[in-house]
Amino acid sequence: MDCSDKPGTSADDTTFFKSLHTEGQATLVERNPNPAGYNLVNANYVGKKNLGILSELEQCFENAIEFTQANVRNRIDMIGQQMKYLQNSLCDVIHKAKQDSELHTAACNFVKKPGNMYHLYERPTGQKYFSMLSPAEWNGNPPHLFLGSWFLEADQSWTSSEVMHSRYPGIAFLKEMYMGKKSIQ
Repeated sequence: MDCSDKPGTSADDTTFFKSLHTEGQATLVERNPNPAGYNLVNANYVGKKNLGILSELEQCFENAIEFTQANVRNRIDMIGQQMKYLQNSLCDVIHKAKQDSELHTAACNFVKKPGNMYHLYERPTGQKYFSMLSPAEWNGNPPHLFLGSWFLEADQSWTSSEVMHSRYPGIAFLKEMYMGKKSIQ
């Protein structure tokens, strides 16, 4: 199998990994009865194959194949995990872009400035609009359906007020520590 093969063409993992195992046994070096032009004293003795050595060579060969298969499987798994992470990241980016675009197209009668919190409402007609007034400033009785509060970032992206506290976890920890809610241990 080369890189041009499409994934999913083989029946399963084992078919691919069996293809890595080309021969059924360890291969010995070809015997040369006259190495470098010198005759051996006893070519038959030098060429004898000890059964213990052959079985040890076969075991080493099988171990090498198993390790190769394990390494390939681990690398492929890691690539799969990275691809899954990238796919999830892509989905997050697309979702965030759609959300930011929808929020920027909401009706508004004032200039939105980064660093401020704005409150999204929906009229009975379905029109969504931003207001500077939160539901609390309406004494808990806003004139229209409250959809959420959003913080406009410097890069013109929006952050929900629900996740604002987790935006800078290090700063939140330091504030809690400074206020005496957490101790250093």
